Amino acid sequence: MSTLYQITQNSSNSYEFTTFSNTVYEVYFRDGSGYFPHNHQIASFVFMFGFHVKSNDSLPLASKRKEQDIAIRETIAQIIIRFFENNPLGILMYVCSHFESKQIYRKTLFDKWFKQINNQNLELKKVDDYVDDIDGNVTYYSILFRKNRIQQKELIDSFLKIKSADLDDKLD
Repeated sequence: MSTLYQITQNSSNSYEFTTFSNTVYEVYFRDGSGYFPHNHQIASFVFMFGFHVKSNDSLPLASKRKEQDIAIRETIAQIIIRFFENNPLGILMYVCSHFESKQIYRKTLFDKWFKQINNQNLELKKVDDYVDDIDGNVTYYSILFRKNRIQQKELIDSFLKIKSADLDDKLD
């Protein structure tokens, strides 16, 4: 049995897959240039990465839970790999949502996924940062790019200048 679900490309920046339990996931890459307003050479290559459950027709079976989770991770990882194969200068940025106060869980999960993706000969670099808001919530966010990418210093410097207000203004 394959560890990947069948991937359907909806548009140039949106993909879907359906799990064994008929849960439909959407994986997307949206324009992230607004996070780098003072560096237009870098901004044009920035995409916000995200995914969500689009529909859930049935609950997963307990016996398939572990297998399903692995296939979800592997499928999302494959979509990210394709992104970098098609966009060698691309920059992926993601923000760990505060939804249900699980941002640290999301950060830990994405850190594990990065290690898995990076073991597939892509040679990616990941830079992490975080901000505290006035309510004491911590927002974790990261960028991924190829290790051989030009303008790395400028990219990292611009990324580390992102503040809480920048994140709040641009997130849905």
